Amino acid sequence: MIEEKIITLLNKHNRLKAREIARRLNFDRKGVNRYLHSQVDIFNKDDEYFWSLSSTNEIVVEFEDRSWIDCSSFEQSLAESGCLLSSNCKSVLLSYETFQI
Repeated sequence: MIEEKIITLLNKHNRLKAREIARRLNFDRKGVNRYLHSQVDIFNKDDEYFWSLSSTNEIVVEFEDRSWIDCSSFEQSLAESGCLLSSNCKSVLLSYETFQI
C-alpha cells in the first residue's frame, strides 16, 4: 500500500524529500523515511536528500497464463506493471507463458 502510493506520487513529482512525501500522503515522516531507506532497489536518494524512483533498464509486463488475452486482462497487466509512459526504463518486455493442453 505505502509503496504504491509513494511510486504514484514520485511518478507525478519526480523529486521530493521524505518530509514532503509524508505530508502529501498523510503518513508519519519517520515511517516514510525508514521505508524509503529499506527499498533502495526502488527508490534513490540524491546528495540533496531528494527521493526519486530508481532508473531501471527494463519493465516486465507479465500476462496471466491463459489461451487468450482479452482487453481487460491486458489492461490489468499494464496497470500492475506501473506507468510505462513516465518510467525511465530503456525497454519493455511483454512476458506471456504459453498455455498447453
